[in-house]
Amino acid sequence: MPKLVYIGYFTKDTPYQVECQYLIGTLEQFKLPYVIYMIENQGNWQKNTQFKAKIIQNALYKLQCPIVYVDCDAKIQQDPILFNELVEKGIDFAYHMKDGKELLSGTMFMNYSNVILRLITTWIEQIKVDKDIWEQKVLQKILPQFPELKIYNLPPTYCQIFDNMKHCGSPVIEHFQASRRFKSAVDTRLK
Repeated sequence: MPKLVYIGYFTKDTPYQVECQYLIGTLEQFKLPYVIYMIENQGNWQKNTQFKAKIIQNALYKLQCPIVYVDCDAKIQQDPILFNELVEKGIDFAYHMKDGKELLSGTMFMNYSNVILRLITTWIEQIKVDKDIWEQKVLQKILPQFPELKIYNLPPTYCQIFDNMKHCGSPVIEHFQASRRFKSAVDTRLK
């Protein structure tokens, strides 16, 4: 069993299915163990993104080891060695807080622990209540309920948005914001 697995997912029969091949290529380039999930279209782009919490929950239960979640429109640009250090330090949860205000869920580290399993279950339940809110905002909203979490703020280079975070330095994990290109196509596909 690897001590850390990278996970992601894409929506079947959408442009994200092709987009994900670039992520897989870079995971393989750096010899990072990974599992990529395919889901059916949930009805629209927002519902598809909200499925992220269920994908993470499923991966944690199945793999029973720390995971790094990465959106399918990302590429690994440098060896992400920091995650191995987080495992060694016993960190529960790591993400980047953009400008100190906005939790970015495109790259997240989650240890396999009871507190993380509770966090994910709460996240899934809260998404049902706040179904019109982005999943990352829901996650940020519930975090204060888990003061026992050992949290690490990832450097911006680990969740670097390609065009508006260039000032952060050379990206380790770079996100290409495919939603800007594909969101309406995914929503339209179901009409």
